Amino acid sequence: TAGIGTWTITYTYTNEFDCDNFAETTITVNPLPDVTIGTFDDVCVDEGEFTLTGGIPEGGEYTGTGVSNGIFDPATAGVGSHLITYTYIDANGCENYAEETIYVDICTGINELLDNITIEVTPNPNNGLFKIKVSADIAEDVHIRIVNNLGLVVFEENSVSIDNKYSYDMNLSDESKGMYFIHVITDESVYIQKVIVR
Repeated sequence: TAGIGTWTITYTYTNEFDCDNFAETTITVNPLPDVTIGTFDDVCVDEGEFTLTGGIPEGGEYTGTGVSNGIFDPATAGVGSHLITYTYIDANGCENYAEETIYVDICTGINELLDNITIEVTPNPNNGLFKIKVSADIAEDVHIRIVNNLGLVVFEENSVSIDNKYSYDMNLSDESKGMYFIHVITDESVYIQKVIVR
């Protein structure tokens, strides 16, 4: 309520003879540190552990499922979306934090991205109504699915022909707000595109 700054605090006392006196001191309200965490790339569950980076100011602490001493282990975290928190305490003892998700995919049999397939999502972010456009250099039949940040499938379509281009008007307005992942899968590869529903 006081806001950032140095404020005078007054304590006044009146005795039984109706005599009063007071004492004063000051109290300083410091601003919270400005903390950012950056973004994380998707990882496969069988990838080795790695050190988390990107937190600013440096010297803070990472916490979350699969995190130990600033190191993230995908196998320990498990498949799905995991919230990573970066907390920083400044010289005044003021604490602030930033959060970002990291998605761990099963990646079985899908180690290579599709060089000849592109996914376009418009608009992104959106309110649950968006268009998916998938294009390829050659005709391919693919499997398309959308999963939420818990790894649950909210949309699925098999044997989709993307002879040059495939377009679909998606409606996720009844789903929870958050991050979703569009998977375009062939027999040998997969492409994953993030979409944010607000």
